Amino acid sequence: AASTSQLYKLSAERFVYATGGHLRNALFVDNDRPGVMPARAVGLLLGEYGVLPTAQPLVVGSDEYAGELAAALERAGARVQRIDGHGERLAAALGSDEVTGAEIAIGGEHGARRRVDCDLIAISLPPAPASELAQLHGAAVRWDARCGFAIEIDASGRTRTGSVWACGEVTGVMGPREAAAHRRPPTPARSARHPTPDR
Repeated sequence: AASTSQLYKLSAERFVYATGGHLRNALFVDNDRPGVMPARAVGLLLGEYGVLPTAQPLVVGSDEYAGELAAALERAGARVQRIDGHGERLAAALGSDEVTGAEIAIGGEHGARRRVDCDLIAISLPPAPASELAQLHGAAVRWDARCGFAIEIDASGRTRTGSVWACGEVTGVMGPREAAAHRRPPTPARSARHPTPDR
């Protein structure tokens, strides 16, 4: 900060990192083809902007978000197909300028394969924690094979650096709802005389 005659240096006593995570793609042939998208990006288009970006999507993932996205796309009129990404996994995206289908591997490396027609592939994987800045601030991280380097916190959300706290998906795998509520104080019980209407 500055004035006309003095220069001020400001610093905070406490820092809270709620930086979330980086969306990730799965590993398969031609995973950068136009029409391969993170599931959360597809959900944002549909839920926030009312845009149905596809008529025949393939949703890949076994987590809660994949299930909710598939259901929302179906309600919006899309013909949804879904695989869990484990028992059935993506082997390749098909098409030239855009996705026209996908090759699905069933079982292990030498298992059977099948083709599905689709015009979009939505990948639902846990985000990789955006822990880089917190690490520079002295926060410790732990390796989580599901997502990457997550910030270590105690029961109060504090890191090993006393002035640094963290919450949400930067601290590990959790769904969007859980991340939004992470480390939030409990909501007071509703009054029987003055109920709060549900939104």
